[in-house]
Amino acid sequence: MFLHTHFRILSVASFLLSTLSFFTLLLSKSIRLTFPFNIGLLTLYNISQSLMICVFSTFVSTKMVFLGSIHTFCVFLAITLFSHQANSKFELTLVIIFTIND
Repeated sequence: MFLHTHFRILSVASFLLSTLSFFTLLLSKSIRLTFPFNIGLLTLYNISQSLMICVFSTFVSTKMVFLGSIHTFCVFLAITLFSHQANSKFELTLVIIFTIND
């Protein structure tokens, strides 16, 4: 019930916090490489992204949230398995170059 009554404040605040922490990590090399600050900003980014997903998923049916979670897990698994493969002859570098140049 708290999410339904305060969803605008929570979604805007979490969006601003995640954007601020993302660009701070992206643009400031000294903060990105300093130990307690980089972990703190990464934690803040992950918590604010999780809060945004939580707020937005309260307005969508449970079946759609579950299907989105399954699709995300399948893409994560495919990318992880592709990056851990032992065969280095199969690569997608040329495919990416050709799609960028077109």
